Amino acid sequence: MLNGQWIGRYTGTNSGLLVVELDDLGSHYEGIACAYDNEQSSPGTFVSIKTVDKATKFQQRMELYPIDPRSGEPTTWKAIASL
Repeated sequence: MLNGQWIGRYTGTNSGLLVVELDDLGSHYEGIACAYDNEQSSPGTFVSIKTVDKATKFQQRMELYPIDPRSGEPTTWKAIASL
């Protein structure tokens, strides 16, 4: 069951659009987040999210993957290095 989808702008070192989608899996949440940078030369980034429980706050290190501008799919940094 989809628990929520959030779409909004972010600003900081970079700025752009952030999309977060989370599913309620009973004991925890799982989903994805994608950041689309305003700077066209920077690829969007993707991260998979899985919480340990349903706490409203959590802290976790997650591996970021670039989004291939040709396909719109997450990929490896090596695969798009030439772009």
